[in-house]
Amino acid sequence: MKAAIGCLAVVGLGFVLLLGLAFFLIADTEDQGDLTKEVEVTVTKSEKWRKNSSGHNVDYTYRFRGQRFVNETWISNVGWMPGEPLSACISPDEPERHALRTNGTEVCGDDFIDFTVETAEPAP
Repeated sequence: MKAAIGCLAVVGLGFVLLLGLAFFLIADTEDQGDLTKEVEVTVTKSEKWRKNSSGHNVDYTYRFRGQRFVNETWISNVGWMPGEPLSACISPDEPERHALRTNGTEVCGDDFIDFTVETAEPAP
């Protein structure tokens, strides 16, 4: 009986920790409601993060109103693979603020896109 109670306590604690982690990840995302404009992204460089990695370090650019922006990030193989199309949702008022769209199901203007909000640099 004591073993069953101990097992339930461990399972319960694990559940609470997982719930807390999920809440942290969701609550920690920046508001994305202003990222309403979709732009095409051009990948300029993609490297496997490590030999047996599950993702790639990616350098990319996008254009908005004649200005080019550049950034780099890590993308999981689950959401995107080199050679697949890539786009971003940007803020028309601050086009350097963006979130990548990798699997095509994210809708620009929604409060949560798979990626966190990133800040690109205007290209010279």
